[in-house]
Amino acid sequence: MPDPDYLIALQEQTNWRQEGFPRLALLNDKSSFQGRKCLSWGPSRQVGVWAQACEMKYDSPDWQIVRLINSKAFSFQYTHLSEANLVFNEFALNDWMQKTTAKKVFKTCFGLAGQGNFLIDGHIPSPELLTICRKEWSQKRPIIAEPWLDRLSDFSTQWLIHPNQTFELIGATRFNSDAWGTYQGTLAGPQHIL
Repeated sequence: MPDPDYLIALQEQTNWRQEGFPRLALLNDKSSFQGRKCLSWGPSRQVGVWAQACEMKYDSPDWQIVRLINSKAFSFQYTHLSEANLVFNEFALNDWMQKTTAKKVFKTCFGLAGQGNFLIDGHIPSPELLTICRKEWSQKRPIIAEPWLDRLSDFSTQWLIHPNQTFELIGATRFNSDAWGTYQGTLAGPQHIL
């Protein structure tokens, strides 16, 4: 069950007073879900298979669009870190490492929850980093190279992409992460609480 304070805050929201408090249902109890609409926090093929098995409506954007916008290479184009770079080969990796004096973090395009991140404090790529880089490069994906920063806050925004390709903000969450950036949990709710 969620934390009791979260449930109290949830019950105080006016929308819940009108609609009634949600009830728990087992995921394998298909009768609880038949004929309903499934809204996942993000598009998922696995959720789509489950929703279909439960005879639920589940809308998901084209998977190529999902892959494009979920890639860290896509969000990189909006970065304000002047020392950050997309690295496409070993020569560029070595060059970037020599130019960047601070601790460095390397991220794969599709690493989640702090997984796929590699912290390096030096100027030479480790054999482990090179193995991961070569695997990503063989898939035609860059490695995101950034200076290591002190984490003040970690957050995410969620968007709904409509079939007509318009989009709308669903909301924001705040993440709890450890000192290495590994995901520990999510805080959701009204923005003034977050």
